[in-house]
Amino acid sequence: MEKGISLAIHAGAGAVPADRLKGSSRRAYEEALSASLKIGQAILLDGGTSVEAVTQAVVELENREDFNAGRGAALCADGTAELDACVVNGTNRTAGAVAGLVETRNPILAAQALMGTPHWFLHGPAGDQFARATSLESADQTYFVTQDRQRQLASYSGSTASGMDHGPGLTAEAEAPGGTVGAVARDANGGLAAATSTGGMVNQPPGRIGDTPLLGAGSWADDNFCAISATGTGEAFMRAGFAHRVADLIELADYDCESAAQRALDEVAALDGMGGCIVVDHRGQLALPFNSKQMFRGWVTSSEPPYIAILPGEKIPI
Repeated sequence: MEKGISLAIHAGAGAVPADRLKGSSRRAYEEALSASLKIGQAILLDGGTSVEAVTQAVVELENREDFNAGRGAALCADGTAELDACVVNGTNRTAGAVAGLVETRNPILAAQALMGTPHWFLHGPAGDQFARATSLESADQTYFVTQDRQRQLASYSGSTASGMDHGPGLTAEAEAPGGTVGAVARDANGGLAAATSTGGMVNQPPGRIGDTPLLGAGSWADDNFCAISATGTGEAFMRAGFAHRVADLIELADYDCESAAQRALDEVAALDGMGGCIVVDHRGQLALPFNSKQMFRGWVTSSEPPYIAILPGEKIPI
């Protein structure tokens, strides 16, 4: 394990309606998770870095309609998709983050491209302009906005409330695909990285930013301790300083990554938050806890073959 690779992915923690976890819908989820996991694993086995692995694993999920990132993102109150993403390199603690993008096809690639530049976080038109200048592919809003998301937003008509894209209590009209996507990895050289991408909350006011692109809230990595990517009720994860809280518990209180993540999630729950996370520590140990009904997830290590899961207790080989 000390010299091996580890990779975990997530695609949202929430409460997807039961009928979406059957038949063709279930197969689509499983295929997407499997494809993402295999892409990241292949990069690591070929000697690629953890940053490359997590970024490309997330690109695969952004390109699917099934999740709340890139194509298929949750819609703001005005019907637009605003996209946030973050990549963190645990080796030198460089990072890149974007928020409020509206025309960059893969926001995670824009976040990755910002790493190593003088300014690591760009918002709105500046982020899209940077992506274009970096020759990243653009798309208009018709690419991002799907019928599922339009139907979901319509169920909020007349309301100023916003909600998780697949949270509890959704009506039939509000049923939608999975949530925020992310990946964490340890490469063969011991480098850790995290990547997270989201479209935010349903019916959120334009300009709202959650925990995903914020270092120490939804994303964090440090080779000495761990890498974390979170998903769930963004405001609660921000209030908890969630990702850095997990790292602090490992560093300062000698928690293992599973115990650290679970305690931090308990603190999120105390703030009326719901969600989950994926964590890899400096030894390659993985943790994938959640306090929601399900979490779309997958994992693989040098000592364990690849698995995916959605419901609690699942372990589906691929």
